[in-house]
Amino acid sequence: MSEFREIRNLMKVIHGGRLLGLWSLFLCVLSPETATFAMLISLAAVSDINYRVVPNTICLAIAGLGIVNMILSGAEIKWALLNVMAAFILLLLVKVFFRDGIGMGDLKLLLACAFIMNIFSLATGLLLGCVLAAGAGIFKLHSLKESLPLVPSLAIGLIAVSIL
Repeated sequence: MSEFREIRNLMKVIHGGRLLGLWSLFLCVLSPETATFAMLISLAAVSDINYRVVPNTICLAIAGLGIVNMILSGAEIKWALLNVMAAFILLLLVKVFFRDGIGMGDLKLLLACAFIMNIFSLATGLLLGCVLAAGAGIFKLHSLKESLPLVPSLAIGLIAVSIL
């Protein structure tokens, strides 16, 4: 029943996300993999803003996109799995050192992104996203009584890194 509710909330995000329509016009100039990745992570960002939840279906779709991309590009699976394990260790260290600074949904999304990006691109996107989130906190773009959703900032950082 939880998965059904999650899919229903995702459909509300897609239907209500007028910004995603404009975003899709920009994505037409990118490669299909990058455009699909950007759309999925944008959906996760909108969901995090509206519901403070990163749906499992989006994370699985991102990981699945990475696996399909690995198979089609002929990448060696052992190096891809080593990359995912390195990302898992990196994210585990981030969670240990910043307990309340990053949620499990953020980590789940970043680990799914490790199937698409290498560890250095993932770390760069994470750093850029955290800098953007810190800037949003400094300029008080949200209420001080609430925590700041991190996925929108991570989405900007990860999409920028994947495009460049």
